[in-house]
Amino acid sequence: MLVKDTEFIERAKSQAAVEAYREQVIAWARLEEANCSLLLDPDTDPTFIPKRLGRTMTHEALERKIKKLVPAMQFVSGPGTQILNTKKMILLGPDGQERWSCIYNIGVIPERSICARMQKDVLDLSKVVYSRADLPKYEFVPGEGYVWDPTTPAMGFKRVDIPHREIKRGWRTILLRMIVEDVLPLAAIERVFGSDNTPNWQQHTGKKDWRLPF
Repeated sequence: MLVKDTEFIERAKSQAAVEAYREQVIAWARLEEANCSLLLDPDTDPTFIPKRLGRTMTHEALERKIKKLVPAMQFVSGPGTQILNTKKMILLGPDGQERWSCIYNIGVIPERSICARMQKDVLDLSKVVYSRADLPKYEFVPGEGYVWDPTTPAMGFKRVDIPHREIKRGWRTILLRMIVEDVLPLAAIERVFGSDNTPNWQQHTGKKDWRLPF
């Protein structure tokens, strides 16, 4: 009886591990779908340039406004920044050590950060039963075997656009970093720069939880 009980426990553990992994995969797939849906709404689409531009500002104007709020803030060009068309703002503590820093662009800065898009194959949770007709195109290549068509997603997946890396940092992104990292309080920043009704600003300032991944 003890042997059977042990075998039952081991099987249960194995099944529980498989089920936990399955739930993790499903949660990941749902998160990817949520990221895709962000691109459907101009208010949450970080790649929609007209909305992201907002009230543009030169880096000189941004520096002047921040300097009024934080007189100790320094704006410097470090090694290689000119090539990348960027500068670095640095806040030094009383001991002269760097307390906070942020990279930003030289020239005209959009109000909100602009991101790129990328295509990605994600699990298709809308379909659970497949047939031979669902197989993507393929051909048999002597010496290699069956080669699948890379222009179509594998069976059980769908190809979608999702937000990718930041390609142009917005001045509100810089301000949000200052708020989140306790450089300046929200009230002081909104007094000088004004508020913003976008989901991103509302989420990171604690006004409303939009559950955005960025």
